[in-house]
Amino acid sequence: MNKTTIEYLDFVLSKITDISNFIVWNILKTESTDFDFDNATEDDKHLMLDESRKVADLGITYGYFIKISHAEFRLTDKGIKAKELGGHLKYQKSAKKTPLNTYQKIYLPFFILFGLLGIYKVFQPTVPVSDFHKLKTDFDTLNSRFDSIVKSTSKPTLELLNDTSQTKNFRDLKND
Repeated sequence: MNKTTIEYLDFVLSKITDISNFIVWNILKTESTDFDFDNATEDDKHLMLDESRKVADLGITYGYFIKISHAEFRLTDKGIKAKELGGHLKYQKSAKKTPLNTYQKIYLPFFILFGLLGIYKVFQPTVPVSDFHKLKTDFDTLNSRFDSIVKSTSKPTLELLNDTSQTKNFRDLKND
């Protein structure tokens, strides 16, 4: 026997015809080329039977089989899916999760690109630091000049002008 128990489980899952009632030993004996029961010695027959028990136990452990009676099994929903996919190994491969879904795979490069661009803008601003300091000192000097001009100008005083355009009372008029 040159296969491992997992490979036999994979083989049994792919060869099951009746999902509600099957015997692992019968599938291995009739379908497998490794199990030549007719020409085997007694020790080989015991090894084959032991291997079929291991396959059945492994199927129960993985949740593919449910034991109906001493040697009969039934496939679970997980076992049916494994059979549809072609066996244990293909089911395990399909059950592996990818770390990122398609949406994340599409937008991850954009996220990285714009993140790097933002970091670049922080460390290399569009206005050099020396120009920024020069503009700041120019702004401060203009503010101080403006403040001095505001302080030096006095507020205009309101003078009452002698308005001659207003009409006067008739009595107030003098004969000129």
